[in-house]
Amino acid sequence: MEENIKAYVPKFYLYDENFPCNFDDYIERSKICLEENGKQVHKDIVKEDLIHGKYNGKKGFIVPNKEVIQDKEAPIYYFVREFDNIYTITYAMFFYLNPGYIFNLNVQGHYSDWEHVTLEFDYEHKPLRMYFSCHSSLEGRWWAWKDVQLDINQRPRVYVAPKSNANYHRPGFYPRVLGFANDKTRADGPVWDPTELLSVENEYWINYTGYVGCNLKGTKPSVKNISQQYWFRRDSQKSSNSFVQIFLPFYKLFKR
Repeated sequence: MEENIKAYVPKFYLYDENFPCNFDDYIERSKICLEENGKQVHKDIVKEDLIHGKYNGKKGFIVPNKEVIQDKEAPIYYFVREFDNIYTITYAMFFYLNPGYIFNLNVQGHYSDWEHVTLEFDYEHKPLRMYFSCHSSLEGRWWAWKDVQLDINQRPRVYVAPKSNANYHRPGFYPRVLGFANDKTRADGPVWDPTELLSVENEYWINYTGYVGCNLKGTKPSVKNISQQYWFRRDSQKSSNSFVQIFLPFYKLFKR
């Protein structure tokens, strides 16, 4: 299992220079926004308070106050889940910015974005399939291992869309939301080939249950910490399809 964690680290093909970043660096360059006497107050983040959960349950959220370093040296985070017949390795990456877009306009953008891919193995350590996160649980998708593109070292390739950080198994064009928020990926863009692997469950910030980001104005919370993400807490992830992506508004309406 340990060998597979290293052997199957994906290689990411980005559309632009929006590389992931080190979450520790993000924390160090940010403040915590807390509500006191009906007002929002920005305070320095105390590492020990983050470790011991003192910010939990206070409706706080993290606001970056300095630009975070995004580069090819960013670590990739991982965790393992074991089941009766299979086990999974999830690789998570943290992006400083999710610009958001509708018709190429920056809409619903926010700071901080946890994305992930999950590989499923049998106990003979053979890969069975792979999950690519994409916007939400409604759009992420499992693909059989035979449908996953591999590099020369049999590592899976992941194609990352611009302005959303959504992950796909192929380069190309992906219509979404009635054509208002389409994604596109490319095979000839910047490559992120992570070499530093960090276990999520060993990180000091894992016990923080609040929001790790905010809207672009810094006034409202956006993304929750990884320990509160459905894909960290649940045993499995549902698979979507192209129909759901295209007709997402109607799908949500009929799912109510």
